Amino acid sequence: IHRIAVAFGSAGRFPISFGDFGKGFVHVFDEKSLQICLGALDTVSDLVAYLIDKEELYASGVNTMFEGSEEDMLAFYLHQGRTFPTLDNGAVMVIGNDLWDQFEKKPEVIAKTREDQVSYVWDRLIESISADILTDNLEFGGLSDNAELVIRTMAREDRFSRRQLGTAFTEFLRLAAEGEIKARSLPASSGVQYVFLAASHYEAREYRVAELAQRCLVARSKDGVGPIVVGIATEKPVPPGKGHSLDVIYFEALELSETDLKKAQEFRNELGLFKNPRFTRQSGDEYPSE
Repeated sequence: IHRIAVAFGSAGRFPISFGDFGKGFVHVFDEKSLQICLGALDTVSDLVAYLIDKEELYASGVNTMFEGSEEDMLAFYLHQGRTFPTLDNGAVMVIGNDLWDQFEKKPEVIAKTREDQVSYVWDRLIESISADILTDNLEFGGLSDNAELVIRTMAREDRFSRRQLGTAFTEFLRLAAEGEIKARSLPASSGVQYVFLAASHYEAREYRVAELAQRCLVARSKDGVGPIVVGIATEKPVPPGKGHSLDVIYFEALELSETDLKKAQEFRNELGLFKNPRFTRQSGDEYPSE
């Protein structure tokens, strides 16, 4: 549990205050630093990672001298590759007062902001699935509780991972519309395997969900794939005016039984699901150089 306190006021900036008071660390932000931190770390995973790394820094006995504020500490952290330096117990780390201003003007930071735009495709997908849950507009592979697990899993992806997933999903829909592919399986940096499926608007959703479940099992049976597979199905994109629907599956298995492995082999060989996959490689830097 990470406790965060927010101090609001107009009489200047508040000093940074945090520490372990016997019941875990408490992080205190003023209004400006909170806005900046939540803007730069706008996923749960990114924010929690920063809080954990700060706690570990102070638990190591390092002291901090602030000439600046919380956002300057954040700039130092991001500039160092999302790490704090390893210092001896009792060492003093000085945080300057203009680090954030310098950081956000860097070309690579500006480039990151531009490249991150596609990551919000993933955010909108999460919002769309959430809306469908509230309106009971989903078909499920397995129990309906899977929808919440799907949302939680997708929301745990950090911003850089969402950029990669958003790019992959956008490209997938384009290729599906062109009739090039029907499904795609890809790993995220989190270790979760995602399966995308685009069916015809005329295909019954129960058949689409059944195929999605089969493809998730085939994906999980591949060597090197982690225990969690999330499947997302929709229709092939068509000209404006035609709506779309979403169906989801959450599949988790630490190990597959002999029966599951046999089924996966049958789906691959007899139905041709991911039988002869076409491999593509995706790479990129979080802070790309101009």
